[in-house]
Amino acid sequence: MENVETFKDFLERPEAIATNVLTKRLKMLEDLSMITKSRKPDNNKTNYYHLTKEALELTPVIIDLAIWSHDNLRKLNPTIGDYEELEHIKKNKEEYCQKLIENYKEKLATT
Repeated sequence: MENVETFKDFLERPEAIATNVLTKRLKMLEDLSMITKSRKPDNNKTNYYHLTKEALELTPVIIDLAIWSHDNLRKLNPTIGDYEELEHIKKNKEEYCQKLIENYKEKLATT
């Protein structure tokens, strides 16, 4: 959802995933109908990966996991910052999730 659409985009993320692992995971997600793979008409070399409706439905679950992780893992690692934005998200979780999904869909419509 963070402007990561191509294999190269995923490789350049700070997680530093190995190419063979990334290839397998993208294929698995595609097989599970969580992402789609396509090519833009003007670029036959690059595959673009996008979330499906089913994957977008997981947004609230992922937000819950992020909130839980922040609240609970901070106890184990005090260097994790206290994010004011997270408090806002907690209070308005449903609205925040809906906005994330809408923004993603709008972005897809313009690409």
